[in-house]
Amino acid sequence: MDYIRLGPFKIVKRILLVTYKLNLLAKIKIYPIQHVVILELVYGNVKLLVYKADIYRGQKEDKW
Repeated sequence: MDYIRLGPFKIVKRILLVTYKLNLLAKIKIYPIQHVVILELVYGNVKLLVYKADIYRGQKEDKW
């Protein structure tokens, strides 16, 4: 199996030398702080996917 690529997402802030906090969709159930190995550079004029954290607040929760 291969991993799924998501994004691009905006980097909110640098936590440590190798970890960054990303602005992710609230519905994406992954931890917003990711290691630099997971991230890839985006070149050119690419529209970033920027969402507010509470965009799905009040809607039904997904059942896992």
